[in-house]
Amino acid sequence: MSTMLTTVDLVSLTDISKLLGMTRGGADKLVKREATFPAAVAVLTGHIRVWKREDVEAWMREVGR
Repeated sequence: MSTMLTTVDLVSLTDISKLLGMTRGGADKLVKREATFPAAVAVLTGHIRVWKREDVEAWMREVGR
């Protein structure tokens, strides 16, 4: 059985920047340079990347952010 994700389960780069307490530009650089940062699960229209919130939160715990 396939699990459907809801918008609550997904976070954008803007959401990630708020979670990390940094600018969107800073979050974009971090996502690109940190080899252990989770991969985006989809790219939406307009090149908007989205991640699973649980993956981002797990990464934050692992690296102490």
